[in-house]
Amino acid sequence: MQQVINSIGNVIDKIGTSGDSLFTNKEELQSKLNEIKRDLTFAQKEVRLAEAHGNWMQRSWRPLAGLVFAIILIYNFVVANIFSLNITELTPEYWNTFSVILGVFGLTRGIEKSVKVANNFMGRRNRREKN
Repeated sequence: MQQVINSIGNVIDKIGTSGDSLFTNKEELQSKLNEIKRDLTFAQKEVRLAEAHGNWMQRSWRPLAGLVFAIILIYNFVVANIFSLNITELTPEYWNTFSVILGVFGLTRGIEKSVKVANNFMGRRNRREKN
């Protein structure tokens, strides 16, 4: 993060008052941001590869967490009612945890998809510029 701040600070230090200078610095800033974005994407890819080559638990912790919550809900609202079993009272902490985990799952999956779409777009754009 410090690298990002230093890079942006260096570009801002070079900003002049003429229009040409501002345009050049804007391009330089965009170039730096693209470089940082590429580094971040590469780091995320490395994490995914490490998880894919890891053990079974590393690869499947998200689906397992969702499955545990789903089993609790199915038991409480379906199985327990059909077979007249004891219903476990689901506390507000359960619902808070459930909503946070669903939010994190959705957010991380959304970020992964956004990065994939951005990478595909940048790849097409770079191929178009080379031609």
